Amino acid sequence: MAKNTTKIEDKAVRAVGDYIDDCPKLKSYCQSNDKTPVWDGDIFIYKSEDEHNVKNIFARVPLQIKGTTNTEDDFYRIEREYIEAYQAERGCVFFMVQEDKETYKPIRILYAMLALEDVNALLHQKTQTIKIDLKEAPADPRDFEKELTKFAKKRNGEMIENPAPKEIASLIKEFRKIEKHLDEVEDKGARIELKSFIDTIIGLKNDGTVGWRDTFVHLSRKALDLASKYIKGYDFLYLQHDLGLYLYKQKLYHLVEDYYVQSLKEFRERATANPGAFLPNVAGTLNNLAVLHSNLNRFEMAEKEYKEALEIRRKLAEAIPNAFLPDVATTLNNLANLYRNLNQFEMAEEEYKKALEIRRKLAEANPDAFLPYVAMTLNNLAILHWNLNRFEMAEKEYKEALEIRRKLANDNPDAFLPDVAMTLNNLAILHRNLNRFEMAEKEYKEALEIRRKLAEANPDAFLPDVTTTLNNLAILHRNLNRFEMAEKEY
Repeated sequence: MAKNTTKIEDKAVRAVGDYIDDCPKLKSYCQSNDKTPVWDGDIFIYKSEDEHNVKNIFARVPLQIKGTTNTEDDFYRIEREYIEAYQAERGCVFFMVQEDKETYKPIRILYAMLALEDVNALLHQKTQTIKIDLKEAPADPRDFEKELTKFAKKRNGEMIENPAPKEIASLIKEFRKIEKHLDEVEDKGARIELKSFIDTIIGLKNDGTVGWRDTFVHLSRKALDLASKYIKGYDFLYLQHDLGLYLYKQKLYHLVEDYYVQSLKEFRERATANPGAFLPNVAGTLNNLAVLHSNLNRFEMAEKEYKEALEIRRKLAEAIPNAFLPDVATTLNNLANLYRNLNQFEMAEEEYKKALEIRRKLAEANPDAFLPYVAMTLNNLAILHWNLNRFEMAEKEYKEALEIRRKLANDNPDAFLPDVAMTLNNLAILHRNLNRFEMAEKEYKEALEIRRKLAEANPDAFLPDVTTTLNNLAILHRNLNRFEMAEKEY
């Protein structure tokens, strides 16, 4: 290992260790200089702040730490073998410390808490080098401590977050319908087993704890397989489709594809006989498959599916524009996102502009429904133009998006104030990079004020945003040599 690389890694390990040790119930045991093949140590979580001993250990979580002098990226690319090691450990916490190129002084600590399901999803990337998305460590270490405690429970199978009650209620409703057809199952053993599955699904306490979601997913898949095998006169297509959507929203990508592919096959067959009724479903499922494949970095498949969905939706929109033009715009926007992620910027720009044109027209007739989408596409275009160094265009688009979102937030602050803060933050980053420091400072401060108010009502959702804006302000003030202000914000 080169001398400079060793220094970066050592500083990173110390920075993470110091940060973790500021958490009252946490203690880090970190190693440096790659003394183990993968892990840089462990974080021990204790039941109380005062007694850090064996009797008081609540959980242990392995961690890996990387240091870098790249201060721009919020992600890290790592070899597949490391992710496989994380899988064997049922997950871990990954840290990246961004350091000053000259002094190696830590500037930012970023991290990702990777549960087993997250690791499994990462392994579905078909590349040798895998991208891990990261977020900034909270300014208050106690917030990190709370998140890590939840993560430890999740890693140990004690808690599953985000049960998604609306989607679950819909699926349970479908299983109740199947229950009425149990008499059609001639095999007595299969009938008893299926009834047991459905009774358990309906009776599960959907509070997100004690492995609830894993049980729900496992039994739902088993019940659907068994029912479709023995009940011949029932239409399982929509249950199959909805289960796929639920699995996708839970980021269980490795389980989703088969349901989407089978749904697409059946929708295609029905569309042959009744295109008016089922072509929209074909296009919608193609779009869903493309989103899935894009998330799994299967970009060629995603592009092909987006293009077919777009072709179908354009034909449908020719006949009934009010019903299907919104879907055309959605697929154009998704396709543009794909091209932007592939650095095919001209193609991305073309698709974004088409989506924006459609959404502007729709918003003229129905502003409440479509102005949010106009603002979203403007924001996407601004990010693209910022990446292409077309700063005037990006500034104009951010400002228009901000104006729209302010008006929307006046009528519905709960729904749109987060978007106002996000656009202010983006605009401030642009102005900071253009050395328009006063404008950037003003925008950061307004974004921070909004995010703090939102965090008072919902700290779990918005405290990370508060931390991000504070960190951005600190970087700005450090660049302006306002070191006391920067230190306070850090």
